[in-house]
Amino acid sequence: MNSSIPFVEDPRSDTGVTNGAVGIALFLASELMFFGALVASYTLLRISAPAWAIHLGSQTAEVIAATLLLLAASASISLAIKGSSAHSMNAWLLSGAALLAAAFLVVKCRDVTMLWQSGLVPSTSTAAGLFYAFTGLHALHVAGGGLWALFLAVAKVSGRAGRPPGSTKRRGKLLLAYWTFVDLVWVLILGLFYLS
Repeated sequence: MNSSIPFVEDPRSDTGVTNGAVGIALFLASELMFFGALVASYTLLRISAPAWAIHLGSQTAEVIAATLLLLAASASISLAIKGSSAHSMNAWLLSGAALLAAAFLVVKCRDVTMLWQSGLVPSTSTAAGLFYAFTGLHALHVAGGGLWALFLAVAKVSGRAGRPPGSTKRRGKLLLAYWTFVDLVWVLILGLFYLS
């Protein structure tokens, strides 16, 4: 009796989809619903608020730096996948993506610390509470993506990445799908809080 789980690495013959692709699609769908609920809350609360007092315009340098770091991490993951052979990825580029994710978190911690010290705390207003909810959850997702990239890089360096051949590149493509979602959430945060 074969106790292995089918379609973990090899795609189904009828659909061409692996378990990982289905898993990341379900995960991203649930995250989309979660952030969709936050956007709906934001919209309803902003429409009904007599005043929407949250001013983040002074954080321009931090926002530009954070955006560039996220974009650079995306490019690094993309290059690690595209510039690789069919069976492996560039561990240095993946490590760079993890480092860029950590740098983004440092910039955002500095940004939030400055806002907190200026008196903008979650209890200041509904707008401030929503800002901290959005940015805090986004930071958790960036940390998760950075750890995933680091895991793939360590697996590649230690020689555990390519069992069976081609699995590393498939995992990298799943990471890129996740990281694209993280970038889109950042664009949403920019639109809702920094540019509005």
